[in-house]
Amino acid sequence: MVYLLIALVLALTVYGQLVTKARALVYSGGPALSKVGYLAAMFTDFHVLAGLAAAVLASALWFLAIERASLSYAYPFMALTFALVPIGSKLLFSEVVSPLQCAGIVLIVLGVGLNAVAR
Repeated sequence: MVYLLIALVLALTVYGQLVTKARALVYSGGPALSKVGYLAAMFTDFHVLAGLAAAVLASALWFLAIERASLSYAYPFMALTFALVPIGSKLLFSEVVSPLQCAGIVLIVLGVGLNAVAR
C-alpha cells in the first residue's frame, strides 16, 4: 500500500508540473500579457487549477504514506520527481536534456533504488 501511495504522489506531482508548464507555454506564446495578466490567466485556467488540485491530493496521499512508512524510507522516492519531470518535459515539450543532466537522472534513480533495497 505504501508503494501505491508513493507512486500516486509522484504521478500527481509530475502531472501538476507538466500541465502547469504546458499552460504557461500557451499564455506566454500569445498576445503580450502583463505579469499580472499572465498570473490571472494562469490562476483562472482549468488545467492549471487541476494541477493545483493534483498537488493538494498528492499532499493528502503523502500524509497517508508517511503514516505507514518511515520518512527516511519514503522521502527519497520524492527525488524521482527530479528525474521524471525532465524526462516528461523532453517528451512533451522537446526540451533539451543534456548528457550531464541524464547522468544526474541516472544517479537519482540509482540512489532511490539503493534506498529502497536498504530497507
